[in-house]
Amino acid sequence: MDWIAAQLRSMNAKQVGEDNWIVQKFLKIFFGISVFLHRRFKSKQKFIVIKNFDGNLKLKIDPSRSMGAAIYWTGFHELHEFLFLHKFLKKEMIAVDIGANLGEYTLFMAKRLTRGKVLSFEPMRSIRDVLAENIMLNGLTNVSVIGVGLSDREHFLQIHEVDNVHEGLNTFYLGDRKSKNFQEVPLKTLDSQIELLSVNKIDFIKIDVEGSELPALKGAVNSIRKWRPYVMVEINDLTYKAAGYLKEEVGFFFKELNYTPCTLTKQGDLVTVTTLPSFGNIIYVPN
Repeated sequence: MDWIAAQLRSMNAKQVGEDNWIVQKFLKIFFGISVFLHRRFKSKQKFIVIKNFDGNLKLKIDPSRSMGAAIYWTGFHELHEFLFLHKFLKKEMIAVDIGANLGEYTLFMAKRLTRGKVLSFEPMRSIRDVLAENIMLNGLTNVSVIGVGLSDREHFLQIHEVDNVHEGLNTFYLGDRKSKNFQEVPLKTLDSQIELLSVNKIDFIKIDVEGSELPALKGAVNSIRKWRPYVMVEINDLTYKAAGYLKEEVGFFFKELNYTPCTLTKQGDLVTVTTLPSFGNIIYVPN
């Protein structure tokens, strides 16, 4: 199974950056097989290091869990977003990964930002250790890992590891979900952290923080207003409800800043939307 999965990851990685539509159609066959096997075979392996994430990167994953299994079989957790980023990112850009988790986005972006930088925010210690290991495995020197959560003010909160097969659900707002364990972590504003890090611009922000999206955005409002980055936000009715707000408030936040919400096609192209989904990534584009 390991050999089959490795071959499928290598074939699927070729989709990123492929402009020939005939080749794209051909490669989608392998992606379809990957998705089928991902759904059919559940691995009992714990942490392993795959050596061909995004073609040539090393990535420590847990294939017994949801995100790790998707990466193990297909090479991606969110393919359309990677197709977009491959076209959007330029070598000198500065990207911010809020809720970096094990580093799927951080590594993908850092590989392309050879004259730029990635700022990765991950407050949970156990996850941050894996993130740091993945950065080290690839010898990346253009990534800064910051071990704080982001909010609209400085304070402390308990972050919970949710009892779920999906490993990307760490949250400050449990709602009806059960906690496996928790720890108290510091929260800062992105605006204050950017000032401390002496960053002179921001080109892209990815934010996936299980309900903390709106507070984190409010704490980044000055940076967003100043540098007008593209901002990719996970919209999630359930986590927003647990945190005490609605997705429409996120929409209003960006409307006030003169941003347009967009979704992605299967080719990773932007399409303007007029209503927000109950769940999914939305890319806000400055007007």
